[in-house]
Amino acid sequence: MQVRTMLEALKKSTEPKPLIQEAIKYLRGIVGDLAQRKRKREAKVQAQQGIGPNGHTTNGVGAKENPPAGPVDGTGAQETPWEV
Repeated sequence: MQVRTMLEALKKSTEPKPLIQEAIKYLRGIVGDLAQRKRKREAKVQAQQGIGPNGHTTNGVGAKENPPAGPVDGTGAQETPWEV
């Protein structure tokens, strides 16, 4: 909030234009850095809570598993109910 107030004050400043432009550039960089830190912090909290970026849980609850098509013998081949 204070950074935005400083930006507003710079718009009304009587300082030389190049100095104002450098100060505005610097303050905008700070605003961008603060926004990025906030996004990272929120993403970290969501990850700890098991919530993905799209708002869905990532703990696997409700996920469908693909069961094997049938019993598997020790050779890795699937057994069939009929003889081959």
